[in-house]
Amino acid sequence: MSEEKEIVPLLQMAFGAWPEFDVERSSLDYWKWKYVDNPFERNATAVAEIKGRIVGVNHSLPMRMKLRDGVIPCALSADNAVHPDFR
Repeated sequence: MSEEKEIVPLLQMAFGAWPEFDVERSSLDYWKWKYVDNPFERNATAVAEIKGRIVGVNHSLPMRMKLRDGVIPCALSADNAVHPDFR
């Protein structure tokens, strides 16, 4: 099983339903759209593994934010989860 196919069930377990709204695609396709093919064209997804099993995930989308006259690096962090057995 590839990492992406393990991440979506982990999100569904952690949140009860993921995504929490109806989408016209599979949950896996939605995850790919949101974190792999996103409009920011980059992402930082980290996973926690125990014995080859993904038990945690942290999604971040690095971006830049205009603040007054400057631009600062930042990140949008969302859909972070840890399997209940490993909390």
